[in-house]
Amino acid sequence: MMTNLLRFPTSTYVGKAIPKSKFIAASAKPTAMREFLTREIEAVHLLNVLRYDNVGVTMGDKVSEIDVFHFRTKSDSYDDDMLCQLDALMPRHTMMVVEHGGKADLLMQHKERVERKDTSTWRVVKTITLRDVDLLECPVRLEGTDMDSVYFGLLSALSGYEIDREETMRLVNQLEADLEQKTRAAAALKKKLHAEKQYNIQRLYNKELRKLNQEITEITTRLEDMRKKP
Repeated sequence: MMTNLLRFPTSTYVGKAIPKSKFIAASAKPTAMREFLTREIEAVHLLNVLRYDNVGVTMGDKVSEIDVFHFRTKSDSYDDDMLCQLDALMPRHTMMVVEHGGKADLLMQHKERVERKDTSTWRVVKTITLRDVDLLECPVRLEGTDMDSVYFGLLSALSGYEIDREETMRLVNQLEADLEQKTRAAAALKKKLHAEKQYNIQRLYNKELRKLNQEITEITTRLEDMRKKP
């Protein structure tokens, strides 16, 4: 029997089994989604529904509801990409609890609602996963005064950064993307430097590498400053 695993307020608990067919029907690639759910997922439950009226906060400007889903896998591993594709089908803010082989991961995709004239769509900005979570230790709590701050509080818990609003989340995403790009560029430049025989070109590569390393240090420091404090 499904239990209130995250120990969120009992007013938010649902614990309802969700037929896999609902996700298959909503997918643009139903065959691939059916194969994934049949091969890897044992059961899906809607664990909690977080709204302002059952959490005890005010309505948010961007977030009105957060649905928490529980996935139990059939083996020790699972296809992260397919699970993210499944989550992208849901037109709402979500969090996933994924139990696999005696372990648990918490997964959230930072989603934004995009308004266009008469329609609104959802765009996934970034996937955040907190792996190997001890559910007995209550790894996440509901904190905040409105649904927006509750949502960003959950993103903070999973990402490890102090995220209080949309702009902060965007900054973290941009800094992490810049850090990844510059780290790759520095690694590629080191290979070129080691292979280069001409001294004058080596000097140019070394100068460029020092600049890249300085930028990497600055970005890393900014990210560290944004980390959640114990």
